[in-house]
Amino acid sequence: MKLTLVLVAATMALAQDEPVTFLAQLYSDSTDCTGSYYAYPRSFGGCINKEVSGGGSAKLLIANVGSDFLTGWTEPDCKGTPFLVIGNTVECDALGGTVAKSWSNDQRVFG
Repeated sequence: MKLTLVLVAATMALAQDEPVTFLAQLYSDSTDCTGSYYAYPRSFGGCINKEVSGGGSAKLLIANVGSDFLTGWTEPDCKGTPFLVIGNTVECDALGGTVAKSWSNDQRVFG
């Protein structure tokens, strides 16, 4: 009986799952968004340092249209030059030879 109460209390303490409102896929080895990828959900924060080769690509799967943008940056910490901005979901964009050092998921690219 004691074990059951501990399990019930632990289950009740878990946070409810929140709906996914932003999800991008970053492909280091593919220009057409195929193969293995790195998932970037909103829970990772507004800026992540994840290098993707210039021969890679990116796809925005889930986003709030008009407020979420997937942006590739030439420097870590979402600095340097923003060179790829995706605002439409399920659209694959090749990096075109530019190495992305970091990624943001908000409107910082617009100032």
